[in-house]
Amino acid sequence: MPEAISLAREYDISAILPSVLYALSLQRWSVNSAFGRPDAVLSDEDRRRLGIGRQRLQGIHARLVSDPLSTGWGRMPQSFHACRSCRAFLERYWCEKLAVDERAPHDCRLLRELHRMTMETDDILEGSVCGRCLLWHTQTPGSICS
Repeated sequence: MPEAISLAREYDISAILPSVLYALSLQRWSVNSAFGRPDAVLSDEDRRRLGIGRQRLQGIHARLVSDPLSTGWGRMPQSFHACRSCRAFLERYWCEKLAVDERAPHDCRLLRELHRMTMETDDILEGSVCGRCLLWHTQTPGSICS
């Protein structure tokens, strides 16, 4: 993947850089692994961008998991006030969907999971929350990414 960044720079294909840097930012690195640190071949500027991107993603992820219903995200300017009967279920649902698997070689694929939460039908969710809360849920993950 760092090679893709080098090629993009060499052939002036900067349009792929955000995607490649995002994918690279999800990787967990170990100096003792067979491949070393994938960021070792990056320029100082790309390494800096990667570090800033990782920090921002981790911050957003932590805020989402710690209190998914209270922060205004994306185009949603205010906190969402879920009804009392739906609140606990929605908080648990978001935390489970965005949980980090410590055994995985990468961090939470936040954008992919948010997209899935918007696009995929979930019968358990739909049967567990009222229409107003379901509408909020189906619109919010997409607004976070905008």
